[in-house]
Amino acid sequence: MFGAIADFERGLIQERTQVGLSAARTRGRLGGRPKGLTEEAKKKARLVYQLYTQQDMSVQEICNNLGIGSRSTAYRYLEWGKAEQKNMKDSATRFKRSKPKQSASVRNTQPGGAE
Repeated sequence: MFGAIADFERGLIQERTQVGLSAARTRGRLGGRPKGLTEEAKKKARLVYQLYTQQDMSVQEICNNLGIGSRSTAYRYLEWGKAEQKNMKDSATRFKRSKPKQSASVRNTQPGGAE
C-alpha cells in the first residue's frame, strides 16, 4: 500500500520537475554550471600567464596583486593561459603556406621524356 503511494508521489514530483524545466527553457534559462571561464576570468588568466612567464614575481605575489583568493586558482588560470598560447601557436602554424604538391605524372617522368 505504502509502495503504491510512494510511486504515485514520485510520478507527481517528476511531472512537476519536467514542467518547471520546460517553463524555464521557454524563458531562456538553461540549467547546470556555466562552461569555461568568464571574460573577466580570462583577462585575469592572461595576466597571470604573462606575469608568471616574466619570472619577476612568485605565484603568491601574483595572487596578491591581482586579488586572486588562492594559489590553486592562479595555477588553474596559468594552465588555461598555457593552453590558449598553445592554441594560438597551433593555429599560426596551420595557416603557414607550404610548397604545392607535385602531381604523379610530374614526379614519375625521367629526364629526356622517357617514363
